[in-house]
Amino acid sequence: HDGEFCGNGILFADHSPTPRMQEVKYLYQGFATVITRQDFTVTNRMLFTSTAAYECVVTVAQEGRVLDSAEVATDVAPGASGTFPLPFEVPAGPGEYAVEVSYRLRADTNWASAGDEVGWEQAVFGAWEPARLSAARRAWCVASTTL
Repeated sequence: HDGEFCGNGILFADHSPTPRMQEVKYLYQGFATVITRQDFTVTNRMLFTSTAAYECVVTVAQEGRVLDSAEVATDVAPGASGTFPLPFEVPAGPGEYAVEVSYRLRADTNWASAGDEVGWEQAVFGAWEPARLSAARRAWCVASTTL
């Protein structure tokens, strides 16, 4: 018996979470999601629960500022996949746009409250303008390399 070995490195000694906890949560989630500019595909990796048991919220943000958010009804059987259109268009203008799909509990359970996030995925799209270089005001010259 290794005691609490399975939790080593996930929590600090004072039981506050380390950054690894978010990665463990992501790896243990029951959904695999692929997001494109037009739609997203959900693969339900659970054995007994349909995705209809979860609220699926899709959000688009421009450089951290939320532009739109909507719930998408999904009902993907365990072990199956389903593709759903995004409820909005991802803008094509300059900037960075993040589309996030979040799965949240619809009802309270013994281990979490309704509304708690149990899975998520994010994709980043952008139309970046090329950087413009400007000439230096004056040239620099290194006369000595002695330290």
